[in-house]
Amino acid sequence: MSHQAPQDGKYPAFPMPAQAYQPTATESMQVVPGGGKNTRNLKNLPVRSYGRDWSYDLCGCCNDDCGTWCLALCFPSVIYAKNKQRIDYLNEKNRPDPEDGGGCCSATCWGHACGGGCCLQMASRKAVRKRYDISGDGCGDCLTAMWCSSCSLTQESREINLEEEGLLKG
Repeated sequence: MSHQAPQDGKYPAFPMPAQAYQPTATESMQVVPGGGKNTRNLKNLPVRSYGRDWSYDLCGCCNDDCGTWCLALCFPSVIYAKNKQRIDYLNEKNRPDPEDGGGCCSATCWGHACGGGCCLQMASRKAVRKRYDISGDGCGDCLTAMWCSSCSLTQESREINLEEEGLLKG
């Protein structure tokens, strides 16, 4: 059964099919629950089926977050522990850590400092990538943690900062 448009001269006459189903998202689209602001991708970077890019380049760590990079260069265990506590808190409570990552003498900090640095950092980078739907793999995480440790830690910290800022504003 087809319906006809009005014949009053405003609209041409043509069959109007009934909508049989509700449109759905395609693979290239991302549906944000509730239609609200996505605090995990504040820069609105395109999300592909395999993830999105980092919000900041790996080697852009000295541009506007030089303090974090310097601390990560001299004391990577401190930044690692802060990042880990902040991402764990976000995963658990979905709000910024009120302690901003805690102090520098945590068990996580000591675990990183006493030889587990590269492996722990690799796992932490994977957790950040997973939370923010960032493309990459374990091999890339391993190489980044091994050869670009301070830049990697700073990049992760900046990604976490973006979400925390979005949640505080939101």
